[in-house]
Amino acid sequence: MGKKDTQIEFESFAAELNAASPFRHTLRGLGLNGNPTNEVPPDQLLDLLTSMISERVVGTIQSQLGEDDKLDLPTLRSLIAADITPLLKPLVKDDKKGTISMLDVVTLGLTDIPQVKKFLKRHGSDLDNPKDLQYVHDVLQEAIGFFDKVIARNPQEKIHPSLRNTTNTDGISHVFQTAAGKHQRQLVPQACALLRITAAIDFLNRDPMLGVLSEAQEELEKLYRKYFSTVKGKTYFKTGTPGEIPLEIVKAEQRIKERTRMIAKLLHKPQNNTKEVVDHIGLRVTTKSASDALKFMYFAFFKPDTAIFPGMTIRIDETKQLLFNEEKLLEALQSPRKASALIKELSVPTPDYSDLTTVGDEEGGANKHSSKKYKAIQITFDLPLTDKNGKKVHFPVEIQIVDQASREVNEAEAPHGDYMQRQTAAVRKRILESNNILTRFVEQRAKKGDKEE
Repeated sequence: MGKKDTQIEFESFAAELNAASPFRHTLRGLGLNGNPTNEVPPDQLLDLLTSMISERVVGTIQSQLGEDDKLDLPTLRSLIAADITPLLKPLVKDDKKGTISMLDVVTLGLTDIPQVKKFLKRHGSDLDNPKDLQYVHDVLQEAIGFFDKVIARNPQEKIHPSLRNTTNTDGISHVFQTAAGKHQRQLVPQACALLRITAAIDFLNRDPMLGVLSEAQEELEKLYRKYFSTVKGKTYFKTGTPGEIPLEIVKAEQRIKERTRMIAKLLHKPQNNTKEVVDHIGLRVTTKSASDALKFMYFAFFKPDTAIFPGMTIRIDETKQLLFNEEKLLEALQSPRKASALIKELSVPTPDYSDLTTVGDEEGGANKHSSKKYKAIQITFDLPLTDKNGKKVHFPVEIQIVDQASREVNEAEAPHGDYMQRQTAAVRKRILESNNILTRFVEQRAKKGDKEE
């Protein structure tokens, strides 16, 4: 098959997927992922949607009736009229397929400028408004910068020049149209990746919690400068309380979230959201011993004279290590051996190194690239602060506490650089190498025994 024939076949394939996209999005919006390898003709998709919902509704109702009671399949009209929201809740996550995200749709199906404008307007940006046009341009340019810095593995893989001009409606629409397969088919993956990165950036810009991120980081910086100091090569935690004996520690590190890492975190996995981003705001404190780790936790949160963090706002359900009794704690403080045992028992995998199951897992759910070895005492609490508008809010902050010996083991077995490489690979696979019209086209032709020329 020649290049011209291949292009004609691709255009036909893209047209079918674009035409079917509204129905596919409806299925996905209901939490019904279907079989991504089976392409269903557009005229059958409505029947598929109706039957899938009908079967679930009927099954749920029938299970509550007697064996002798028969229930006919509801019509689409009765389904629309019925309140089936409670029945849709368990469909949001399929244990076998993982979380479903609208970010992973194969195509938005936007092939002309009016469609693009309407789509963006529904999502809060009117391209006829100069301020909104500038906003979309800025977000796309940030997305291009992220792609070039994080996703591209060499200069040749950076965003193509034809996708870089987003100063006007035509240029912005060109990105959407390319993702829909209307222009150069080899640029479909790049265009899709840009739109997915753009969605993550737009989320960061609009999320109320992330809107006070800078204030939270400034407040943490104040606490860090005020209570942690280094004198003659030694680092101390001290509050200035009369008669206080400063606690010598190995180091205290601020965990300030960079914007690039926030974008990557949102793109890492379908289920990642605000919580996965803000969990990385806080401090990591390394103490000289396990006993000192427990002492720091006591001094920093609970001892009236020295506490600098609000112990009463600790999120107990996210803080396993606080669920021990007073007697056990006192014994541990008096015995290095018992302190080490308690630290080991209470430590949990930290977000930097755990929970790395990603797109493209091995069959059975185990990810051979995961590392869940890095552990530390982890406390999540709500830090009170005032936002730029004068409103008092709480922002979730995480403190990780680990003794020096444990940290050395952690870093030997689960180096942070390895984690970053795994995360970048997962992001690349999700936004660039999976779920776009071109990859689906190549997969389909491969099944037919053809090869892309």
